[in-house]
Amino acid sequence: SPVSDITIGSVTLKKGEPGLIQLASCCRVPFKTFTAEALREFEHHFPGSGFVRKTVGVGSVSGPAAWLLSQGQLLGETLREQGVTITLGVAH
Repeated sequence: SPVSDITIGSVTLKKGEPGLIQLASCCRVPFKTFTAEALREFEHHFPGSGFVRKTVGVGSVSGPAAWLLSQGQLLGETLREQGVTITLGVAH
């Protein structure tokens, strides 16, 4: 069956990120952000980056955001390409 409910998630600091806003708009899906504090609660499940921690206050954004949006039901491996990180999760 086709995927019906897709949500893009990130850290609050990226709320105004044009690329994420445009992606959500083009795909007609919600764009939900989480505080660094909320993401920190689940970051131990994912490899972290010192650079990301210094920049946004949490070592990993993609994984914890997908974890929160899907209640931990992650799908496949995290994709990393040209500075963009994508983690998929399935919400029931």
